[in-house]
Amino acid sequence: MRGLDRQAMQKEVMAWLSSSSIFLCGLVETRVLITKFKSITDRIRNNWDWTNNYNADSGGRIWCGWDPMKIEVTVIISKDQMILLQVVIRGTVTKYNNEKKGGRRHPPRVFADFNNTIDKLYLTDMPTANGVFTWCNKRYINRRIYAKLDRGLMNEDWALTYPDSHVLLTPPLTSDHWGLCVKVPVNIASGPKPFRFLLIWNKQPAVKDLVATSWGKQFKGDPIAKLMFKLKLCKQAVKQWNTEKFGSVYVEVISCRKKLAEIQGVLADDPMNEDVIHKEDECRLNLELAISNENIILSQKSRIRWVKDQDRCTKFFFQKIKQHKANSNMTTLQEGGTTITDPNVISQRFVEYFQRAYAGGV
Repeated sequence: MRGLDRQAMQKEVMAWLSSSSIFLCGLVETRVLITKFKSITDRIRNNWDWTNNYNADSGGRIWCGWDPMKIEVTVIISKDQMILLQVVIRGTVTKYNNEKKGGRRHPPRVFADFNNTIDKLYLTDMPTANGVFTWCNKRYINRRIYAKLDRGLMNEDWALTYPDSHVLLTPPLTSDHWGLCVKVPVNIASGPKPFRFLLIWNKQPAVKDLVATSWGKQFKGDPIAKLMFKLKLCKQAVKQWNTEKFGSVYVEVISCRKKLAEIQGVLADDPMNEDVIHKEDECRLNLELAISNENIILSQKSRIRWVKDQDRCTKFFFQKIKQHKANSNMTTLQEGGTTITDPNVISQRFVEYFQRAYAGGV
């Protein structure tokens, strides 16, 4: 590889590495001064690690470079005619680019195999209480890389049985990996749930009338106060209507199934009864509507915007709902160098913070 100190040759090497999609290379007969080694390798691949044999040959006849995110390399022997390396392939298990800081960005296809495997197994990430990244290459700032290479995954049964479980990262100390400790809290106290407008209410004409009536009422005060009163009035009206008129969708599904089963039992004894046949059709339509409404609620709660027909009302939806619930729980709080896990103390810290904020102390 003569002429490597020329930019044209360096560009050829860069193009070759990019087109070949390799993560380990060797350049021989470089014959470049050792003082130029770092500047040239930084230009070729500044996020790679490099070694050479200048210690055995002043001409530096062999250069080796590798991607530390893909492989771990240890130099075993470095002589004038050879460099012997021990190579360990590193599993790159980041799911997305936002799980990595520093280094090169990868196209989506790099994550495809891992993400597809996770999806096929119906596994999801366990919430992490105190951080994102679990590995660091321990290099200096301009070459330092953080990534989430280690993760806690849970299946449907685990998510449903231990909905509040989460991962707590422990300091790496002398390692390049953080430790992962799975916590399974018991009886986490939850506060009042915020009001959420359900999408299925949009199908009910009564809701539009309720909102229009509540919104049309006049209030005195500044615009922000008026807006708050109107929103509060709409919320109260819709909640009362839902309790008195609409009811629980889940209860409706159970009731419709029971009625349809009873009608089909009658039809089994009198299969040609026209009135019973019409009642069966009516009950079946009611059940299908109730199931459709249930799916809309499950989709909204699980934040899944697309639903396959075969996925209706499976544990997958409930798993997602439980996962989002777990993500919204505050199980640990870092205060200086102390980790607080007592839920009562955590709640008190939040109250104190916002009291200071509104008093102008923050």
